[in-house]
Amino acid sequence: MLTTEELIANYAKNGFGLHMKESVCADMLRIAAKNYYNATPLLSDAAFDELKDFIAENWPSAAVLSEIGAPPARNRVKLPHFMGSMDKIKSDVGLSKWATIYAEPYVISAKLDGVSGMIDFGRHRMYTRGDGNIGQDVTPLLSLVNIGNPTNTTGLCVRGEFIMKPETFERKYQPLGASNPRNLVSGIVNSKIADPSKCADVDFICYEVLSPAGLSQSEQLKLLASHGFNVVYNNGVFKKSQLTADFLTNLILVWKQCMVEYEIDGVIITCDASAFPHKSSGNPEHSVAFKTASGGQEAEVTVTDVIWTPSQDGYLKPRVRIEPTSIGGVVVEYATGFNGAFIRDSGIGPGAVVRLIRSGDVIPYIVETITPVPPKMPAADMGEYAWTSSDIDIVLVNPEDSAIVREKNIAGFFTSLGVDGLSAGNVKRLMNAGFDTIKKILDMTHGDFLKVDGFKDKMAAKLSTNIREKFASATIQQILIGSNLIGRGFGEKKIAKIFQDYPNVLEERNVAKLAAIPGFSQKTAAEFIENVPRFMAFLGEIGWEGGMAGLVAQMPVVVGGMAGDKPLAGKSIALTGFRDKELEATIVASGGNVTGTVSKNTFALIVKSKEDCGSTKYQSAIKYGVPVYTQQEFKQLPQLGL
Repeated sequence: MLTTEELIANYAKNGFGLHMKESVCADMLRIAAKNYYNATPLLSDAAFDELKDFIAENWPSAAVLSEIGAPPARNRVKLPHFMGSMDKIKSDVGLSKWATIYAEPYVISAKLDGVSGMIDFGRHRMYTRGDGNIGQDVTPLLSLVNIGNPTNTTGLCVRGEFIMKPETFERKYQPLGASNPRNLVSGIVNSKIADPSKCADVDFICYEVLSPAGLSQSEQLKLLASHGFNVVYNNGVFKKSQLTADFLTNLILVWKQCMVEYEIDGVIITCDASAFPHKSSGNPEHSVAFKTASGGQEAEVTVTDVIWTPSQDGYLKPRVRIEPTSIGGVVVEYATGFNGAFIRDSGIGPGAVVRLIRSGDVIPYIVETITPVPPKMPAADMGEYAWTSSDIDIVLVNPEDSAIVREKNIAGFFTSLGVDGLSAGNVKRLMNAGFDTIKKILDMTHGDFLKVDGFKDKMAAKLSTNIREKFASATIQQILIGSNLIGRGFGEKKIAKIFQDYPNVLEERNVAKLAAIPGFSQKTAAEFIENVPRFMAFLGEIGWEGGMAGLVAQMPVVVGGMAGDKPLAGKSIALTGFRDKELEATIVASGGNVTGTVSKNTFALIVKSKEDCGSTKYQSAIKYGVPVYTQQEFKQLPQLGL
């Protein structure tokens, strides 16, 4: 008969047997846990979690589940506060069920892959978690590890994670044979004699305030930051609609690649609707962990291509093509590429070897580049592009020059109006026939549709009637969403909230008033208001009035002065080849509108350089005789007085 250690080794190599008993699995988990928590693991993190989850699913009342967490071998001490673990959720069903009980908003923070600890400043003591009740007193480490620069710590008791930056581990310890950062940190923390040089490479990252009590999660994190602690990475509050396996999996990958400088193995989701009392036993119900599952759904694959496609907003999004590979019984040929920074920093291009994970219905994603190559970035024929200020995404400088972007925006507009039959494929046919703007399609007659390849009489009649009726009955919200001119992130619910709480927003354009609506920041409100003139000009271009005839006719409305007193009153100006929020603001302040297209009524086109004459806007300006200026030339126009 195999020993428990041999069973663990067999499980680590081959997975579960068909008829494993509860007692056998429990013994395996006990021994695996003892080694796991004392820096001599017999299983990988993923295999350990899989074993624990297998027991929980098959024998939810198993005693071993409440025993997990190994009491320390020495310096045992009763912890001043119980230190529980986290229940894990893996699926959309589990997330939805939990979110039904615990209402939004939620704080999502990184789940650090380190060693759990506590600092009690009232007792001037530092502890490791142990089994949650009995921990290890490691107070000598308090002056040796990096806890930040905390001030005013009287009465504070905080929880956090002992952890080491991967960069430090790879540079100093991996060449010496250390297996991974977590095991190394566990060994340093549990060492009989503290090594000051090694301890200096260990950070203590805080994520919970145990004393004082009565704080919500966001309040705890703010308090920790204000007192100068190292604080776990978190990024604002999230809504219930964002609690999906797909969203959270993507979030983890983005954080791993671009945001968090430590090893993370998931995220912690905490209800922030109120403060919850600290538990004296068991795991908290108001806070759960979400981890990306592997469970045999991994594979090393070779990349054959990176395909870049512009979004409706002109953001270039990568899709990674791989050699067809069976993962979990499903043949996978593509993986998400997330964003430009991920491709660039991960060295992903044809020939790269990457480790891929497929989890449930989530799109397969890359977790590691095993053999990097020069990354394949967007080709020059996609048009000029630039990096966003965050250095994460790539965006086209002239998105209106991209046929794909125009196609997506046209399709999006008519979808917003509820017009059936104008899918991307049909929109492409219309564009090929010369009907390549929203205005041109709105003006199409039954006869015009018959001129388009593939359109028969029945379809032509249906579309011409449907477009006319839907446009006539469209609401301002539908037009606003469909225009895609107001900025990113303004979906149906957000727009509905704006018009519910601030129905006169298009007339008044008060940033402070818009920012006062729950869920809107000053930055979001300012972006919306900045884009209102473009939207109002669009309404004029397409001939939609819908109860706003007076407002559209008297555009632009300028807060702080009469439009007629302004040097650019009533004039439309377009920009191409660059983005300049300051210049746009100057145009609006001078009474003008910044438009996305050039027509015979356009006052001027501002270009980055007159040598760049290939853009659609430039060609339209030449066609309609619209004056073309560089930025400097435009600013020197005498009527502007700049």
